[in-house]
Amino acid sequence: MPRLNIDWQKAHLASLANFTQPGTNAIFSKALDVLTSGEFPAAARLDLVEAARRRAAGDIKSKLAKYESGLPADDAVVSPYLDCLEGGDAERGRVIFRERTQVSCIRCHRAAGSGGDVGPDLSKLAADPARTRKYLLESLVAPNKAIAKGFESVLILDSNGQSFTGIIKKETDNTLDLMTAEGKVITLAKEDIEQRRPAKSAMPDDLTKHLTKFDVRDLVEFLATLKEGPAKEGHP
Repeated sequence: MPRLNIDWQKAHLASLANFTQPGTNAIFSKALDVLTSGEFPAAARLDLVEAARRRAAGDIKSKLAKYESGLPADDAVVSPYLDCLEGGDAERGRVIFRERTQVSCIRCHRAAGSGGDVGPDLSKLAADPARTRKYLLESLVAPNKAIAKGFESVLILDSNGQSFTGIIKKETDNTLDLMTAEGKVITLAKEDIEQRRPAKSAMPDDLTKHLTKFDVRDLVEFLATLKEGPAKEGHP
C-alpha cells in the first residue's frame, strides 16, 4: 500500500477515535475483524488498536480483547509492543534518541558518529542483517533478553565491601577497567576483587515508562534506518 494511503489511514483512525456520529463503531468493528484476521496493514495496526481502545462500545472492547489474546504468549514483555514494529516516523525517533532526556539514548549509544560508549554503536549493530526490527524492539522493551556481545554487564565486589557494576573495557593480568553506566572508567586491581558475576544490562529495563507505544514505534523506525549506515541518518 502506498505510504500516502497509510499516512491518511493513520490520521483517519486518530480522528475517528472520538467521533460520536452513527456508524463510527461499525467502522471500528469491521476494522478489528480485519486486524484479527491478520490482513490489516502492519504500519497502521498500532493506530487502530489505540484508537479502538478509546471507544466505549462493548463490541469493540471484546474484539480488541480477542485480538490481544491472540498475540504470542511466550513473551509477556515484548508481545504488547509487536504493533510497534512498523509504521513509525524515523525523524521523530531520531529526536527521541538524541533529545529525550528521560531515556538518554545518546548518552550511552553512538549513532552516526556521535554519542556514548557504554552501549553498542548502533550504526554498526543495525547493519547486521540478523538485527531485525524484532531485535531492535526487544532491545528497547526487554534489554536483558539479547545483550550485544562485548557489552555484557558484570557486578564486581571488592575486598573492602564495595560493589561496582559496568562493562569490562580492558583486562590484564593485574587490572580490570570497568565502564559504568555513567560512562566513567574505573580501574580495579585484580588482587582486590573478591567476586565477579553477571549483572543486568546497563540499559534501564523500565525505559518504556517514559515512552508511549508511538514513541517506541518511532524509535524502532529510526534504528532501522541505521542499517544503511551514518549517511542514511543525515545528522552528523
